[in-house]
Amino acid sequence: MINLREILDKRWPILSKYMPKELLNQKKDVMERLLRLNRIRNAVMHPVRNTVISEDDFEFVRDFERQLGELQVQAPAPTESVPMTEVVETGPQAPAELVSTLKPIQDKKPAPENASTAEQAQVAESPNRVA
Repeated sequence: MINLREILDKRWPILSKYMPKELLNQKKDVMERLLRLNRIRNAVMHPVRNTVISEDDFEFVRDFERQLGELQVQAPAPTESVPMTEVVETGPQAPAELVSTLKPIQDKKPAPENASTAEQAQVAESPNRVA
C-alpha cells in the first residue's frame, strides 16, 4: 500500500487522469486516505499488535472502495495502429534459437579515450596498434 501511495504521489500528473472525477483534484486527501487504509491493512495482516478495527474503519474502507471502483484501469486506445515490435524473417538457413550469440562487431583496440582500463589505454597508444 505504501509503495502504491509513493508511486501515485510521484506520478500524480500522469495517473490522476485515470482517477474518478470526484478524486481528480484531491491529491492530498487521497494520499491521507491511502495512509489510513495502510494502517487498517496492517492491523488486519499483523494482528499481534492487538489493534481493534472499528466500525468507522469498515465504513471508511467501503466508501474508499466505492470511489475507487470507478477507477479507469485501461489505457486509452492508441491514436493509430502501430505495431510495437517488428517481425524479422530469418530465413530457412538460420537456426531457431531463443538466445542470440553475441559476437564482437570489430576486432579493434579501443581508442585511448575510450579505454576502460589503464592496460587497454597503453595498448591503444602503442605504435603497433591494430586499427
